[in-house]
Formats: sequence, C-alpha cells, structure tokens
Amino acid sequence: MDTQTLKQKTAAPTAARAVSPDDLRQGDYVVVMHTTYQLVPWGDSPWDTELTPQTIRLIPPDSGETFRIRAVCLPFVFTCVASGGHRTLDLRRHHLRRLDKAFGKVAFHTQRDKDADKKSGKNKKSRRKKRKRRKKD
Repeated sequence: MDTQTLKQKTAAPTAARAVSPDDLRQGDYVVVMHTTYQLVPWGDSPWDTELTPQTIRLIPPDSGETFRIRAVCLPFVFTCVASGGHRTLDLRRHHLRRLDKAFGKVAFHTQRDKDADKKSGKNKKSRRKKRKRRKKD
C-alpha cells in the first residue's frame, strides 16, 4: 500500500481545544476537563484567625462524558447529556474543552445509544436489524 492511499484512508487525529466562554455556541460538543473547588481550611488552633480559601482543581469522574450545548447565558451553559437528561454547567467552576464536530457527534450518539439499550434491555443486534430495515425502505 503506498503512502498516498494510506493518507486517504486514515483521518488525522484531532484534539479537544480550550475554548473561551464567549466562543461557546448552541450545538457545540464539549467535555468537562476539570472542576474547581474552593475550600476553607478547618483548623483546631485558636490563633489561626486568618481563613483563606484554598483552590483545588480535580478531574471529575464523568470527565469523558460528551455534552451538547443547548443554550448559553454566561456564566451558565445548559447542556444535553447523552443519557437523556439535561445539566447546567457553571463556567466559573467547570473548565470545558470543545470537541471536533465529527468526533463529538459520534461520541454523543454512541453514548446515547448505549444508555438507551441499557434502559430498554435491548441488545445491539436488534438495533442493527432495525437500522438495516429502515435503510431498505
């Protein structure tokens, strides 16, 4: 196989891009990269009168979950979750990355189909048969 054919068959890898809150648009696919928490230290010593909040950034357990933006009203973003629900994200707390349109669409719909199969108890084979029937019609 020559190099030209190989280049045509493989898609170039893409990266999730950092996005400014002002650049978020309806229909974008995003993921939460990390969540910021501010905690006030709790001390037992009576002479520790200065309480300064500590900022901690953590990777949330649902870090790879894909969200589709439904509406933006800064600093809030109303998103559609692949599992069928909705979630409002506060951009002061959540750091988002925009996904490539093609990757985001595939990831979102694959997660949605997987969750729908779990809820309905159907397996993948019956879902594929339905899709084939639709294509024939």
